[in-house]
Order: sequence, then C-alpha cells, then structure tokens
Amino acid sequence: MEPVIVDTTLENVTVSNPARRSWSRLFVLACVVCILLLYAYPYWMAYARLGVGPAPPIFAPDLYFYISLSHMAAPVGGFMHNGWYGVEVPTAQFAYGRFHLAFSAYALLRSIVGGETVAFLVWTLGWTALICAAALWLVRKALPDTTTVLLVFALALLMLFDFTYAQVILLKWLRLRPWAATFAPLAPFIRAFFPQVSIPLVLAYLGLQISALREGPKHKGWIAWFVMALLQFFVFCSFPYATAVLAATTGVLLLLLLAGSIPGSILQFAVFGAVCAAADLGWLLFSGGLSPVAGQGSSLIALDPQDLKRILFSKTGLMLLFATAAAALISRRGVPKESRWTIVAFGAAVFLLSLADAVISPAAQVSHHVGYLSHTAMALLTVLIVGAILQRFGERASVRLAVAAITVALFVNAAISIPVLSRTFLELNRESFGAIQAM
Repeated sequence: MEPVIVDTTLENVTVSNPARRSWSRLFVLACVVCILLLYAYPYWMAYARLGVGPAPPIFAPDLYFYISLSHMAAPVGGFMHNGWYGVEVPTAQFAYGRFHLAFSAYALLRSIVGGETVAFLVWTLGWTALICAAALWLVRKALPDTTTVLLVFALALLMLFDFTYAQVILLKWLRLRPWAATFAPLAPFIRAFFPQVSIPLVLAYLGLQISALREGPKHKGWIAWFVMALLQFFVFCSFPYATAVLAATTGVLLLLLLAGSIPGSILQFAVFGAVCAAADLGWLLFSGGLSPVAGQGSSLIALDPQDLKRILFSKTGLMLLFATAAAALISRRGVPKESRWTIVAFGAAVFLLSLADAVISPAAQVSHHVGYLSHTAMALLTVLIVGAILQRFGERASVRLAVAAITVALFVNAAISIPVLSRTFLELNRESFGAIQAM
C-alpha cells in the first residue's frame, strides 16, 4: 500500500490556536496604545510645564495658521466667510479655502467638544488611531498570511520612524549630532492636518485597490471601486496632491494590466476614472471654478533639466527609486501579484510626481507636497520587502528575531527622541501662550 501524502500547507495558514490569536490581537492593541501615548506625550509635557494655554502647543509647522483657517466658514457659491474679520473672501484663488474639508471637520469637532485645546488633542489622537487601524488593515489585506511580528514592525516603521530624516536619526545614534540640537519632527504624523488627514484614506484606498484587482468583475470588486472613488474624492477635498498620487498609482496599475502583469478589467478602470474625474471636476466648479495652478504671469509647463537632476539625485528620490525597484524584485515570490504591484505602483507614483517641479511650474508646489507622502511610500515598500522575506524564511527563528529586534529599536528610538525633542519646544510655546493671552 502506497503512503498517502497530505498537503497541510493550507491548514497551517488558515487554522490557528484561538488563545494564540487572542494574545496576538492584545499585543498589537498594546503596541497601538503605546504609539498613542508617545504621540500624546508632547502635549502632556507642555500642559504639565506651562499649564493649559489658550491654544494647543506647537510641535510642528503651520499649526496656528491651520487653526485660523478652521475658523473661516466653508465656501458657498465661490465665497467663504472670514469669521475673524467678518468679510466674504473669494475662494477661486485661495487653495486652502477651495479644499477645506479637513478644516470643516475640525471645526465641527471643536463645536462638539467645546474648546480649542481639547478638540485638537482629540483630533490628533483620533487621526493617529485611524492611521494605525488603516495600516493594520492594509498589511493584512496585502499579506493574508502575515504574522504578529510583521504587523508590529509595520506599525513601528510607519508611525515612529521618519524616512525623510533617516540620516539625521542615524547620526544621533552614532553620537555625531546632539539629540536636542536635531532638526527633525517628533514623529512622522505629529504635523496636524497635512498629510495627517489624508494618510488613513490613502492606506484604505490601497487596500481597496488590492481587493478590486483580486475580486475582478465580481460584485465585491465593483463595490471596492465605488468606495475607492469616494475615498479619493474625500482626499481631493482636503489634500488634492494626495489624489494625484492615487490617480497615478491606479494609472501605473492600468499599464500593468495592459501588459498582462496583473488581473483586472479595463472596463472597471474606465468607469472608475470617469466617475472620479466627474466628481473632482464638480468640486472644482462648486468651490470657485477652474483656475490656473501656476502663479499669475507664469506658465503651467516649465521644463527645468537642472531641477530634474537635483530632485532625481536627492536622498529622498534615490531612496524611493531603490526601494521601489527592490520591492518589485524581492516580492516576486510569496506575495500575491495584486498586492505586490499595488504597493510598487504607489511607490512609483510618489517617485514620479516628486519630479513634477522639473516639468510643471514650481508655483504649483507639486514636488513639495507629494514629498509629504514619501515616508508612507518608503514604509509600505519596506514592509512589503520584509513581508516577502518572512514568507520565504519565516521558519528560521533568526529571521523573526532580527525583525523583532528592529521593531524594538524603533520603539526605543521614539521613546528617547520624542521626550528630548519635545522639551526644545517649551520656550516657543511659552512665548506663543503669552502672546495669545496679551492679544
């Protein structure tokens, strides 16, 4: 009698110990709570040292400017009401007025909570939690067989380590630069409103893009495309530069579909593109009509080879290019095609649009604002690479331990740098509180 060979691969993936699954969820939840505490620490420290001031403490640029914009009523018929001066302001050439959804949402929260300081703290921690939730959902969607080690690593990398300042962080740890004298943000998403508001929507969009490609012309596939259209519209109404990245991501995937590299339906891409274009154009017309992006007297197209060379060979540009290529190569095995190409397309979209200032007038500030998403792209590409490595070599304890050790290092770095850097803002906040109270 010949021996019967049973393939248990599927069982090992889909069946798990309920107690172990519960422990895993609690551990991930504990890590999310730690991240929230780290993001809350600067505000607690400022309130403990300076007291609760008339406005939230500053730990990132443009905070008071954004808060003042939230006091301006939403535009109606091409005008918006400035509550500070009691005048009507035309919104046609006022970008923050045209794309005001984030400010309107914050104003609504402030009216519910009843105070600027409390409202801002709830706003910051709420969006931080949403980013964590969206990131966990995306990683599980992209890598169905993911482990707790990878989930926590993804959270730490996205929320606590800023790739834009990777060199600065390295110099701090090598004792080549003082911690307190370092010019770097406390955390990647400590800056309010932008890109903070768009990040969970972008992550959800990418997860739905994976589902849309995976489901194809099925009912669930069409639902995914519909929700994607809604998300990109919400992003457009608050931070249109991120919408450009999402459009470019789906455009790259369309090219891959035409090349036969991914499954999908051209009809779904066409319908999605038409719906998004109609919705976004409708918003532009509603919020003040079509107006040129470039500044007055300047051309929209402005070719600049020197600028192209500068951006292409910048540290951020080279990191994005290398990470995108590495993710495409390393994740060829062990990662579903729709997941692999969606994340790679997102990285390619951020890289390509970061070169926009060499082609489009710098007055549009496309490269600068797309750069807000470079850290998110780098984090997702790195998670994709690590996920592919764990899929292939995850049975080796040394590989899992290496990823766990990096994760611990990321938390330790944040636990040291956030308190140290927070103290450097004390004098600025003391002066700001005094100036506001004197007004």
